[in-house]
Amino acid sequence: MKPFQVFQPTEIRFGRGRVRQLGKAAATYGRRALLVTVPPTDALAPVIAKAKTLLASAGLAVEHFDAAVPNPTTDSITAGAVLAREHRADVIVGLGGGSSMDTAKAIAVEAADEGTCWDYRLFKADLPERTLPVIAVTTTSGTGSHATQVAVVTNSRQRDKSYLCHPRLFPGIALVDPELMLSAPRQLTAVTGWDAFTHALEASLHKNCSPYVRLLALEAMQLIVANLPPLLEDLGNLERRSAMAWADTLAGLCLANAGVTLPHSIGMAISGRWPHVAHGESLALIYPAFTRFTCSSAVPEFAAVGRVLNPALIGIAEEDAALQACVEIDLLLRRLDLWSGFEARGVSVAEFDELAAQSLTLPDYRNNPRVATKDEIRVLLDECRVRG
Repeated sequence: MKPFQVFQPTEIRFGRGRVRQLGKAAATYGRRALLVTVPPTDALAPVIAKAKTLLASAGLAVEHFDAAVPNPTTDSITAGAVLAREHRADVIVGLGGGSSMDTAKAIAVEAADEGTCWDYRLFKADLPERTLPVIAVTTTSGTGSHATQVAVVTNSRQRDKSYLCHPRLFPGIALVDPELMLSAPRQLTAVTGWDAFTHALEASLHKNCSPYVRLLALEAMQLIVANLPPLLEDLGNLERRSAMAWADTLAGLCLANAGVTLPHSIGMAISGRWPHVAHGESLALIYPAFTRFTCSSAVPEFAAVGRVLNPALIGIAEEDAALQACVEIDLLLRRLDLWSGFEARGVSVAEFDELAAQSLTLPDYRNNPRVATKDEIRVLLDECRVRG
């Protein structure tokens, strides 16, 4: 067994009603809080109002930044950082899905320094020592951001998507309350649930996978396969929401202690160039080609995934189970209504050469069991243009 290490400094408070602890949790960091959310929707507005009440009742002065956006942009983050400084925030509370939590983490960095969060993207500079503490309150089950040291950001002017990664970006406290996820609509539930599945699967393939990560990854995938498709037909099912919230948390722990591989390098490039494509959607676009490109280089891992998706594969030869895993993943995408090609999502085929090159910008592709060249990625993109 190869050496490995596990690091998870976030205090994860999981369970129904946990959001009620928000005020006291935030008060441990100071007296002034910046609440970060996307613009309030009918579904999210009551949750935001409850969060403000909980923070205020604990004696905190609360300012609300409600301009977080999907695929968080540097412009949005800068606006939030300005507000955080003006408010003299002691703690940043990210309430929502991955966009809100990642925005909160990036604001925590930028509000503490004269530069921008983009200055601290991967491999560029160390985070400032004064980075503000973050509390994450998740309302979706997919990104795992509440359990990771990663904040994804997009530079709209450069059409480039990257991320910050540092131990100081782990939230101090994560409140995972499945009751907050009951209002998530069907498409959002499907896309974020698929995102969680990919985090677990790719962590199990990653060169830094360990017995700890493999255990969590298999459990996360089993929970998602068992609960996500039926949840889409019964969105108010709290038991299934709870299972998905736990699966998302497990997948986040996998991400924090191993990482992701080739699909995320390509998916980040897709969303950076076409922000209307949600992160989970970008992964769904590339996955059928990715699995067939990779499975022969990771037969035991793909066989394990195949047996999670279809227990009838237990007992058959590893190579056969690995190949069938690719088919089973296709079937899961169809069940989630995420079976789509690039052209249907408005991704320009004319930019495939540039997209292939940009897919090599982030290092995740190097952790794939089979490392792709730019030309191989270009072929993968062509394979995903149209789907029947």
